[in-house]
Amino acid sequence: ATDVCDRSRTRHSLKVAQPAFMAQCTQLSRNSQERNKTCSNVRSPVQQRRQGRIRAGRSLPRARSMAAKMQSMNEHVAALLDVTCADDADEENRSLYRTAIDAVKRASDMCHGVQRGLAEEDTKAKQDDSPVTIADYAAQAVIALTLMQNSKGGSENVRLVAEEDANELRDGGRLTEAVANLVRTAMDDGELTNAQVCDAIDVGLYEGGDQGGNFWVLDPIDGTRGFVGRRQYAVCLGYVDAKTGDVLLGVLGCPNLPFRGGDVMRLSDGQEGLDSVLAAEARSEQGVAGSVFFAAKGKGTYVGPLDGSAPFVAIGAKARQSEEDAPPAFMESYDARHSDHSFSGVVASTIFDGKSAPPPLRVDSQCKYGLLAMGGIADIYMRFPPSKYREKIWDHVAGICVVEEAGGVVSDAKGRKLRVNEGRFLPEDLGGGICAGSSQSWHGRLVDAIAVAAAATQK
Repeated sequence: ATDVCDRSRTRHSLKVAQPAFMAQCTQLSRNSQERNKTCSNVRSPVQQRRQGRIRAGRSLPRARSMAAKMQSMNEHVAALLDVTCADDADEENRSLYRTAIDAVKRASDMCHGVQRGLAEEDTKAKQDDSPVTIADYAAQAVIALTLMQNSKGGSENVRLVAEEDANELRDGGRLTEAVANLVRTAMDDGELTNAQVCDAIDVGLYEGGDQGGNFWVLDPIDGTRGFVGRRQYAVCLGYVDAKTGDVLLGVLGCPNLPFRGGDVMRLSDGQEGLDSVLAAEARSEQGVAGSVFFAAKGKGTYVGPLDGSAPFVAIGAKARQSEEDAPPAFMESYDARHSDHSFSGVVASTIFDGKSAPPPLRVDSQCKYGLLAMGGIADIYMRFPPSKYREKIWDHVAGICVVEEAGGVVSDAKGRKLRVNEGRFLPEDLGGGICAGSSQSWHGRLVDAIAVAAAATQK
């Protein structure tokens, strides 16, 4: 009853069984319903149709429909915070959590629209040959501005380690104007200047480390190749305890990862995957088909739809009754440049005692961490980058919290905690890579199998 995967379909089919699944978070639903009683003046078209207030086949004006979506999302976030902040003595965590969700939601909605109409001139290649788009820049600015607007200590108190910088935008031009226009629309602030947008992007130049206060970590679009290739991507925001290196908060916005049904295998396969998402949107009156994951240290992991059309629900090992039917599937990076696929196959074969391992689920971005937290899709994730590659902390921080609060473990290939408070990069010695399991038992088996495979292949 607590499983998030329809067992009658393929192992990689993501279909949330809503009635049973929602039972894991009855308090969230109850709080949300109670608020809805006091907010009956704002209803979605579906709700009003059920009440007979509008005829089938007609829809509300766009402005009111958008207001209903925003109201619904606000209600569900408030219900989530009532549960996760119930024991807090003050409002500090509640404000922190709400700000993070709002920032990721704004950026994800913006990216969702950009991907549909992305043109070649909207993309640049960075020095390491990785792509960057107008959405990467705009998402970073939107999140930085949202954090600054909600910081008690003002904008100067925001410490943000983020992927992009505004060097390419400072001289102006078409790219700069395109980025600034996206930010003005997302922030609903037509007065923002190009220079202010560039300054917001460069808030992300903080170096991190353990000497200052706690800091935010942002990947504005994790999986930019997937974004450009019309596959999976994620907007990833985390909050780190500078002294201990613990990740205190993680939010993943996954606009192409459907909250209600959808074939995850297809979603990793380029244009066909996006067509699947668009088809789901066409069938939905609410629009955006994606998911948003929220996790906070000691609070658990939750997922809800980006469009706010349903409450957040608890996920992961802490919400599941048993792991007896956990599937033996594993995930890895979509792009072989990011991970040694052949070695992953050797590890998988070792885990399954030499038997033929199931085909891997290859997905761009930290969406993999979200799927791992859900359980029922895959319970193992492996990443073995080239030896000279340095892992950046923004590629993992938010996902670490999402997985670990769901009962899983993320570590280097030798089972050691990832040290995310030593600068913008992870330490060089990761034992060959990064691995994660949806539970401690899966993680332990994975670390053991990596050691055996490494010895057998002399890797």
